[in-house]
Amino acid sequence: MRARHRFEGLGSLRCHSSIGAVAAIVLLLGLAAAKPWAGRPESFEAQQRGPRLLIECDVDEVELGAPFDLTVVRSWSDDLEPESWSDSQLAPLVLVTLDSSRTERDGRFEERLRFRAHAFERQSLEIAASFRAFPRAGGEAQTAVAPPFRLRTRSALATPDAGEVELPRAPFPAPIPWLAWISRAGAVLAGALALGLIFRWRATRRGADGAPLVEPQVRAVERWGVLQQWTPKSADEAEAWTLEANDLIRSLLEARFEVPALEWTAEQLLRSPALIAGLSDEVRTRLAEFFRDLEEVRFGGSQLGELELQSFLERIEGLIQDTKAPAAAERLAS
Repeated sequence: MRARHRFEGLGSLRCHSSIGAVAAIVLLLGLAAAKPWAGRPESFEAQQRGPRLLIECDVDEVELGAPFDLTVVRSWSDDLEPESWSDSQLAPLVLVTLDSSRTERDGRFEERLRFRAHAFERQSLEIAASFRAFPRAGGEAQTAVAPPFRLRTRSALATPDAGEVELPRAPFPAPIPWLAWISRAGAVLAGALALGLIFRWRATRRGADGAPLVEPQVRAVERWGVLQQWTPKSADEAEAWTLEANDLIRSLLEARFEVPALEWTAEQLLRSPALIAGLSDEVRTRLAEFFRDLEEVRFGGSQLGELELQSFLERIEGLIQDTKAPAAAERLAS
């Protein structure tokens, strides 16, 4: 009986050993048939082909507003289409683009964007930039986020020195505006000379008793001679020349016919009974044309060249002769 039990125990042990061996062989065959680490290579490959973003900067502290270099590196696989870069991703930094480049290697693109950056906020900055890339075959966009970029700013002003107080120096003497004073003095002298000439001219027109001191035609001839020697060089001088010619004829008519010729319009003057009675129709027509041509030079933009000056001078001479009084005709003739 004992031998039999031993044999049975030995048989049971051998049976259990055979089952264990078979199970081990089946397990090994299953492991050999399966792809080892089936999930890891796929996720690793997807991670390698996804978009990436990196911010490169050699400084972590800058002066407020001082420029520093900064580079943005983006990469993605050829089956993705990245969105355009936006400088707002690095706000509140102010960026000036220096250059950009893009390379391709082993089905992967890398883009480098170089900037000249400025920080104008007095605080520590932490910027987390990102960008998206879209699969060309369709599907959800993939987002790349750069590691946080930290930057400290410091004031550009020097640290206050606790030394002695430096008092401000005495103010500099005010510079003497020589050119301004010379121009003002010249303007005053010119005004005084002009007033003197005006008063002298008006004094020669009539004395205390109202009688003429100088015949109007004689004074007109003197002023006509001055106009002959005056050649305008600019538009302002041309306007002044026409004003003097107009005043010459009006002053002559006012003294000759005792009408307010300097105050009236040309139309009022030509319709006055005194001129109608004292001048012929032909003279009054030439007088109207003279006033009209002067107005065209002053307001119409007409030229006042050498020929126009000579024409005006001849017409002024003719009007002086045609408007002289009978008593003055003999003096002018002599």
